Amino acid sequence: MPTVSVIVPVYNVAPYLKQCLDSLVHQTLDDMEIICVNDGSIDGSVEMLEVYSRNYNNLKVISQENRGLSAARNTGIDVASGRYIGFVDGDDWVTLDIYEKLYKGAINNGVDIVASNTICYSDKTARYYKDYHFFHSNLSIEYGVSFNVSSVCNEILDMNVSACNKLFSRELFRFNDCLRFEDGYKFEDLLFHLTSFLVSRSCLYLEDRGYIYRNERANSIMTSFDSAFDIFPVSEKVIKVTLDYGNEGALQKHVLSFVLRKQHDFLKRIRRDRQEEFFNNIIMFWSKAGEWRSWPGAEDVLKHVSALEATGFDRWKRRDRLRAAGLSFLRYTNLDYSVKNLRSRIRNSRKNH
Repeated sequence: MPTVSVIVPVYNVAPYLKQCLDSLVHQTLDDMEIICVNDGSIDGSVEMLEVYSRNYNNLKVISQENRGLSAARNTGIDVASGRYIGFVDGDDWVTLDIYEKLYKGAINNGVDIVASNTICYSDKTARYYKDYHFFHSNLSIEYGVSFNVSSVCNEILDMNVSACNKLFSRELFRFNDCLRFEDGYKFEDLLFHLTSFLVSRSCLYLEDRGYIYRNERANSIMTSFDSAFDIFPVSEKVIKVTLDYGNEGALQKHVLSFVLRKQHDFLKRIRRDRQEEFFNNIIMFWSKAGEWRSWPGAEDVLKHVSALEATGFDRWKRRDRLRAAGLSFLRYTNLDYSVKNLRSRIRNSRKNH
């Protein structure tokens, strides 16, 4: 049994794939397997994978027709044999010792999930930056000290929800059929993150900045936001998972608040010609009946939605254009992430007090 299996979904990322694979084949951790799932690439990625598979015995390639990121990750999970399983997207990369540190943290502490911090890299500006949302520092947990979900149930979705900065015990997948990536939707990490923590026994966070997330890449789904409407079915599933596995009132309140905040965030980032449709979808989403209406915090969420509806799209749009103009200025002066991180700190400070 390998110590760690790392699953790399690959779809048309040839310009970035070498950097990703080099960071994996030169890891300091012994006995690690690398599973690259070619998801129907047509840009030269396959040829590069074949070269690496010939040169490195611990790298295997599985090819399938294009079915999306979730399906590619699930294919890797089905064949992974490592004691722990990790994920790296084909356009990102990792530090050379991160899996040794994650694995030792998991084994020494006997936890189901271990995570590291993430550093971001902007393709658009060619700069590294620390995004507050991707860092542990907005959480009440301590570095290197194991914790369980009940101790962080009011901030579990304030963590970095990406699957890629973590290692997961393979036992979690063996004994929990629900722990798979939702096929057919974007933002699959959000649902997977919540489910994995709810079915785990204990977790650990390390201080290391081990995962480098490439942001603002041309043709990236996270750049175009053409699939932003997927947040509505994913939101429904997040609420259902909370209903099925989480009975803490603090968790329920946190989930409802997060879902509304995420929908509103996407409203500001989606293409302008679809904003009004997205605006109306938010109103319709929260008008539905459901058991969540009896949860703590539901009344506050519904008040926010009512206020949004009373504002109306045209008035909201005028305010949003002013906000967008201010953001453009901050980006021009390289102050955008500093201000974003400050706002996150203020919001979490208010939440914790």
